[in-house]
Amino acid sequence: DSRAIINYKGSIETGVEITLHALDRVDDITLYNTESQEFLKIDTAKVEQISGAPLGMGDDIIVTTKVGEKKARLLRNGKYTNILGALDRNSSWFQLSPGDNIFAYDVEGSKDDLMITFAYQSAYGGV
Repeated sequence: DSRAIINYKGSIETGVEITLHALDRVDDITLYNTESQEFLKIDTAKVEQISGAPLGMGDDIIVTTKVGEKKARLLRNGKYTNILGALDRNSSWFQLSPGDNIFAYDVEGSKDDLMITFAYQSAYGGV
């Protein structure tokens, strides 16, 4: 399925680390928050310009949206490369809101060639 529901139990918004793992060549990846209509678009042609090769099997794109730690990196053959310039300039830095957060994605090519994981820590407001 190209949708995921994250039931976030924290009480205040928090950033997330999104890992996109390529099982084969994928192009032009877009993630959507279906509730807020926000999107995060990765231009894979720019990833190729920055890294010297197309996004392919075994590559990971890791996007961190935590406030103060925002970054986009390519992990290829054990080496990290900054690919912030490959994000569409209108992309949003997703934050998880308390309750259900529904994400969907689209790629040029087969959706079966991309695995996506979300990692986050719950945050709670203090008194």
